[in-house]
Amino acid sequence: MVLPKFISMLNQSTENSQEFSKKVKLIVLQMCHPEVPIFQQVHKQFACSGRTFQRQLKLEGTTFRNIVNEIKEELSYYLSNEKHLKTKDIAYIFGYPEPSAYLHALKIWKRH
Repeated sequence: MVLPKFISMLNQSTENSQEFSKKVKLIVLQMCHPEVPIFQQVHKQFACSGRTFQRQLKLEGTTFRNIVNEIKEELSYYLSNEKHLKTKDIAYIFGYPEPSAYLHALKIWKRH
């Protein structure tokens, strides 16, 4: 059910993979099981320190959290439109401890 969206997002990420942030997004997408990996898991995939990793993203005007939130937001809208999963299931997939935390994130995404 999620696979078509993952494939679509992977294809978008590989179109312009010269940017470090695009490479990070691609790695995050590849590591989803379907839960989104944490910083330490993704950082280990690159040959640089955690601080250098963060600086590279900052040079491109983003952060690891922003990249992960973009992915979560896009997948969240896709999953909620499919109507196959309950809110608590989507919250679990994205690593939120409670459905209320996921719903709070939804409100923030809708404001942007």
